[in-house]
Amino acid sequence: MLTHSQEVAFKLVKEGKSIFIAGPGGCGKTFLIERIREWGIESGKTIALTALTGRAANLFKGRTIHSWAGIMTGEKSVDELYRLIRCRPKVLRSWLTSDILVVDEISMMSAELFNKLVLLARRIRRKEIGFGGIQILFSGDFCQLPPVKADRFCFESKYFPEVIQETVQMTESIRQTDSIFLNILNEIRFGDLSDRSFEILKTRLITDVDLRRIQSGNKLDIKPTLLYPRKDDVSMENETCLQALNEEILEIECVDKYFLRIDNLVRPINTTDLRRGTQDSVDKMFEGQNFPKVVRLAVGAQVMYTRNMSDTAIVNGSRGVIVRFAEISNFPIVRFDEESGGIDLEIVPIEIEIDLGEYLVKRKQIPLILCWAITCHKSQGSTLTNVVTNLAGAFCAGQVYVTLSRVRSLAGLQILDIDRSKIWCDPKVRSFYLDPPGPRPRPEPEPGAIRRCFIPADL
Repeated sequence: MLTHSQEVAFKLVKEGKSIFIAGPGGCGKTFLIERIREWGIESGKTIALTALTGRAANLFKGRTIHSWAGIMTGEKSVDELYRLIRCRPKVLRSWLTSDILVVDEISMMSAELFNKLVLLARRIRRKEIGFGGIQILFSGDFCQLPPVKADRFCFESKYFPEVIQETVQMTESIRQTDSIFLNILNEIRFGDLSDRSFEILKTRLITDVDLRRIQSGNKLDIKPTLLYPRKDDVSMENETCLQALNEEILEIECVDKYFLRIDNLVRPINTTDLRRGTQDSVDKMFEGQNFPKVVRLAVGAQVMYTRNMSDTAIVNGSRGVIVRFAEISNFPIVRFDEESGGIDLEIVPIEIEIDLGEYLVKRKQIPLILCWAITCHKSQGSTLTNVVTNLAGAFCAGQVYVTLSRVRSLAGLQILDIDRSKIWCDPKVRSFYLDPPGPRPRPEPEPGAIRRCFIPADL
């Protein structure tokens, strides 16, 4: 069942409007995209589901926008990218046949990349309007992680108001139900943390001694996940905890299959036939989807499942602990937390693929990563029930908000340190949300809602 703001957005999509769905973490944007996808299939529309990161695209079985558009890293000029796309029939067909393009985590798209995509769309489809005639659905929150190595958000592009016709602000929270915590998150989202909310957050402070006591409990207990801003801190923590188990470490190496695309045909090839640098690029892309080349595991290892498992409560972000390895297959058996059903389950390899245009790559691997600690970036899109974090190390706008909005409740949050000065929102983002480009739809009144009108005293 859709919330009121989800219904408003869905109606606009059905009317053919290009819209931006804005809202805080956990407001149900991904759920809405899935419903739109189902409607598109029933309506005979071709919907391209994309996101700025492989992790986000995986949530609804989509692709990265770079992969769908066939632009590799997107660093080349528009002319060079256009020639590249024209030489790749499958990519060109996607541009020409897509009715609706969904782009999730839009906050991570720079103005430069957005400009290139708009110009490519108009040139390829020969229509100097909007996004070349493709209906657009942007989803995300500019209060969250900004574009990497860029100083302009996509909403700063002159083309943004030409493409986006309506902006829908989603307000209901699906992830959090604690009203006090919700109020704190809403304040942090725009960098306006009140004294009262700051004092409440300080009640969640713990010491390093407390943390080690928690982590030194029964080896087969599911421990809190540490969220760190920096990747190096995460790698060090996970490796330290893995070695501290004093158990045999099992290294599971992936199986990769490469295919060369010629026109509409694909044929298997050896890695020796790849262009130089392709293997490294592929490894980085799979790593970005939490699907690494090698997974190191041991009994007692804290792990996170990185895909959605059908017909179970286990989803991307489900946490557990390895209790043993299966005798015959040697695959890990994970005891998941109560949020995911509290079951013991053997985790078998699955296969996912990356489409590079010229190459198609399929990787088979165990969908687990170590999760004594993960980065704030890797946590985006996940819902975590028990978290320890250090909020004093944030280094960019929105990072504290992204970290805290992954957590379901205050009871599941423990803080090692907090620096109030690191809680801030980019001024350009604040301004955008006060006055976003394009008209904003007036929400239809909810049944039974009361709206008051006051007569001016000097009338």
